[in-house]
Amino acid sequence: MEEEGMLRTRTLSALVIGMASVVVVGPVASGAKRATKKATTAVSPAPLTPNSAATAASAAKWCAFVIDVNTRHGYMKNKRYVPAMSVNLQVQKAIAEEGIARRAQLLAVTPPEIRGAMTAELDYFVSIKANGWKPVSSGAFTPAMQQQLVAFQQQKCGIRFG
Repeated sequence: MEEEGMLRTRTLSALVIGMASVVVVGPVASGAKRATKKATTAVSPAPLTPNSAATAASAAKWCAFVIDVNTRHGYMKNKRYVPAMSVNLQVQKAIAEEGIARRAQLLAVTPPEIRGAMTAELDYFVSIKANGWKPVSSGAFTPAMQQQLVAFQQQKCGIRFG
C-alpha cells in the first residue's frame, strides 16, 4: 500500500503542526483508529528569557495552536503525542491539510527561532499533497529542522513524545 507509506519516509514534527509535526510524528499503521475525545489542555506561557515578552507570547500561542490541532485530530492527549504506530494515514492527512489551510495563521504565531523550520515543514506538506500523498523529497525541510521543532515542543511547550 504505497499511500500508507507516504509519511513513513519522514517523521514529521510540528503539526504535526507538526504534524511532527504536525502537526504528525512518525510512521502510520494500517487500520489505526482516530481518537474521538477532545482533550482540553491549558498551555502555560513559556518562561521569559533575555528575549522579549513578545517572543514568549508568540511561543505560548504557537504551542497552543500545535496542541489544539493535534489533540482535535486524535494525535495528542494531555500534551503527549500518542504512539505513532496508532495514528492512521487519514489523521496525518487531516493534520497536514489543516496546517496548509491555516498556514498564515500558524506562521503569524510562530516564534522567530523556529519560523524557518515551520515554513519548511509546511512547504513539505504542500509537496506531499500535490503529489497525491505519495513520498516526495523533503526539500528544504532537513532533519536538523525537524529536531529543532521537536526540541521546541519539548522545551517550550511541555509536549511529550510516545
